[in-house]
Amino acid sequence: MGCVEMSHNRSAMQEYLLDAALQYAELGYCLVPLIGNTEKPAIKNWTQEASNDLRQLKKWFLNNNYNIGIAMRKSGIVAVDFNNKKTAREFYSRLGTNNISIVVTRKSFKFWFRAPENEMGNTSNIFSDIRRLGDHVVAPPSIVRRFQYFFAEGFPLRKSGDLEVFNPACLHPIVQKNCPKNFSSDMSEHDALRKVCDVLNR
Repeated sequence: MGCVEMSHNRSAMQEYLLDAALQYAELGYCLVPLIGNTEKPAIKNWTQEASNDLRQLKKWFLNNNYNIGIAMRKSGIVAVDFNNKKTAREFYSRLGTNNISIVVTRKSFKFWFRAPENEMGNTSNIFSDIRRLGDHVVAPPSIVRRFQYFFAEGFPLRKSGDLEVFNPACLHPIVQKNCPKNFSSDMSEHDALRKVCDVLNR
């Protein structure tokens, strides 16, 4: 699903977004409609109502100018956001895998991973803290402030279950490098990961 030229024909764009929404659902994602040109959910109880039911998606996207949102918890994914291209590249160089999806926005790069099935150490939903994007993420080909989101070349949309499992420890060196005062040499891995969460959520 790549970037397409913005269409001035609203019905054509709605059809394109519906096709994209159905593709997400087929790949295991639960969706939520977002108010057009924004990142805001268009329904109140979206955390409960996020769906991959094809009939529901057609009701939402067929005749409405909605963006596509992915309910991350329901979809079992994690998203990590970088506003700095250099930091994003450094993070990628430490991953050792291409089994991720990367969404390009006007100002950032959002790495999509599969959420860990088990808790890490004594942390409670640590991946939820690291997400820092709330509980949903805008998905291509949505348009926000006249910029159409797209997947980076070589990191396309993947089946949610095929994404690399996220390990927050891969963020530790990057945060430690940029925020050395937050870490100490005798810090346990659990405390270090919690510090990573704290820094990312500022």
